[in-house]
Amino acid sequence: MACGVLLGFALLSKYTAFILLAFFILSATGKIIFQKEKSAFKTDWKTVTRYIFEIILIFIISLAVFAFFLPAVFVNPNYLFKGISQFLSLKLILSAIGLITISALIITWKRNIIGQIITKIARRKNIILSVTLSLLSFLIIVSVLNVWSGQKIAPVNELRDLAYMNEPKEFNFKPLLDRKEESFFDTVQLFLMEAYPFIFSISPLLLLLSIFITIQAWRKKISPENYSVLFSITIFVIIYFVSTLLAHIVTNARYSIILYPFISIFGAIVIIELFKSFKLDKRKNIPIVSAVILLLGIIQFWQIKPFYFSYTNFLLPQKYTVHDSWGHGSYEAAEYLNALPEAEKLIIWSNSDTVCRFFKGQCLRSRKINLNLVKPDYFVISKRGALKERNHFEFTADSEYEKNSEYYFKNLDNNYIWQILVDNRPENFIKIVKFEN
Repeated sequence: MACGVLLGFALLSKYTAFILLAFFILSATGKIIFQKEKSAFKTDWKTVTRYIFEIILIFIISLAVFAFFLPAVFVNPNYLFKGISQFLSLKLILSAIGLITISALIITWKRNIIGQIITKIARRKNIILSVTLSLLSFLIIVSVLNVWSGQKIAPVNELRDLAYMNEPKEFNFKPLLDRKEESFFDTVQLFLMEAYPFIFSISPLLLLLSIFITIQAWRKKISPENYSVLFSITIFVIIYFVSTLLAHIVTNARYSIILYPFISIFGAIVIIELFKSFKLDKRKNIPIVSAVILLLGIIQFWQIKPFYFSYTNFLLPQKYTVHDSWGHGSYEAAEYLNALPEAEKLIIWSNSDTVCRFFKGQCLRSRKINLNLVKPDYFVISKRGALKERNHFEFTADSEYEKNSEYYFKNLDNNYIWQILVDNRPENFIKIVKFEN
C-alpha cells in the first residue's frame, strides 16, 4: 500500500519513476532466485502469482494517487498515457502477455517445474551475483581508465557535445548514429557515454565499495541475506543505462537522479559486509564510519560552493566535466554586470534567460540583432550556448559592421573580460564578452 502511494507521488514529480516497476520486478526475481535450495524447491506458481499480483497492485495504487492529485487525467488521459508510453510500449506488453502464457502452459504441463528450475538456479546463485557485480565493476574500471587515458577508449565528452549541438530540436543520438556502418564498438562507446555522468558524480568511496563487494562475491564471503538486494540494485543500474541507450536519450546527472538512492543503499550494505569481513564491532564502528563519511561529504561540498549540484568526484580529470549550463554562474555574471557604472543603461545579449532575470539593464531576447537599431554592450555566453550553433546570435544583413557573430565565438577562449569556471573546470564556464565596434 505505502509503496504504491509513494510511487504515485514519484510519478507526479517525473514520469521517469515508471521505471521503478522494473526494480520491483527485479526485487521479486531476486527473492525467488536467492533462496536456500530447500525453500527453492517449494516455490510454485502460487508464489510467482503472489509477487505478480503485488506488483500489479502497486501499479494500480500509484495510478490512483496520480489521478487523484492530477484530476486533469479524467479530462485528458494523455497526461497519463504519455508517461506510460515512454516505458510500456505495445510490443513490451504483448511480449509480457506471451511470456505469461508460455509460463502458464509449462506449469500446466508439469506442476513442480518451477520448483525444479528455481532449485537449479539457487545452486548457482553465487555465480549469478558475482557475474552481475562484475559487470558493474567492469563498467566502473573501464570508465575511469577511459578518462585517465584521455578518452582513447570512448570520446564521451565529444559524443555528448555532438548530441547537445542539436538541442532542443534533436536532443538525442541522431547525430551520433547517422553512420553507414555502425559497429559493436560504437555501441560500447555510447554506453560508456550514458554511464559517464553517473559514475563521476558519485563518491569515489561508492566506486571502491563496488569493486570490493565484487571480489567478496567471487570469494563467497557475502551474507546470503544481502544477495537479493545487491543483485536487484546492480542489475537495475545496468538495465537503466541500457534503456536510455535503446531510447536514444543522452543521460546526465539529473536524468540519473533515480539511481542515487539505490547506490547509497548499495554502499551501506557493502559497508556492513566490510565490517563482517574484517570482524569489526558494528556498534562501535558504524557511528565512527558514518561521521567520517559525513565529514568527507561536507568537505567536498564546501570546495564547490555555491554550485552544490555540480559535484564531480576527483577521479575525473579537471579538463573534463559531467555538468554544464545548468544555470550555475548566471547570477554571478549578472552581479558582475550590475556592478559596472550605469548598469541600468547597459544592453546585453545572453544565451540563457537566467542572467536576464537578475540583470538591471536591458536584455535582448532575439537571436537576430540589427546593429543599426540597437548595439549590445556585452554578450554573456555559456558552454552550452557556444556549443549550440543554431542558438548563436546573428547580426542582420543590413548591419554595417565587419565583425560577425562567428568572430566572437571563434575567439571565445581568450577574448572575454570576465568568466566563471564552475567547479574550476574549463569545460563548464560562463563568459562575458565586450561588443567591439
